[in-house]
Amino acid sequence: NLAFVAACLAPILRRLRLTGRFLGGTAVVLIFGAMTRFEPSVVRASAMALLVLLADRLGRPAPAARILGLATIGLVLLDPLLMFRTGFLLSVGATAGLVVLTGPIAVRLPGPGALRQALAVPIAAQVGVLPIVLTTFGNTPLVALPANLVAQPFAAPLTMLGFIAAVASWLIGPWWPGLAQWLL
Repeated sequence: NLAFVAACLAPILRRLRLTGRFLGGTAVVLIFGAMTRFEPSVVRASAMALLVLLADRLGRPAPAARILGLATIGLVLLDPLLMFRTGFLLSVGATAGLVVLTGPIAVRLPGPGALRQALAVPIAAQVGVLPIVLTTFGNTPLVALPANLVAQPFAAPLTMLGFIAAVASWLIGPWWPGLAQWLL
């Protein structure tokens, strides 16, 4: 979800100089994290986003796998109890699946490129979380993959609408609490 918000704000941030882009991006990450209460998956996404911003600021872009590794190690060093939070483990597993498996799965699927990529993303994420799901819950629901395939096209638009509604609610809340509550 943070990636969708960042992608939508990227055209604005790209107009800024390097330091402004870094500070603006950092503000977006922190605001998004605060709005989502820094749940474990958001902490992982925020740490990765901040590392990407820092790498961009330093002129040293890094591959996604390295960013994921650095973010995961850094977060576990800061809070070792994250290793016992299911949301954190699922987030890291899904992201690892996306980073490592999306390309190879897409190459092996039949059909046009866009369809292969669209199918590869939820498959890769599902494979990435499979070890955590099996060890934590003992089984995996058969409906998980088809449900993710159906939900995928709606995730980005609903995320953006939710973000816009949350910001609007925050802005108008002091003057019109009823509408703010309705928006949330």
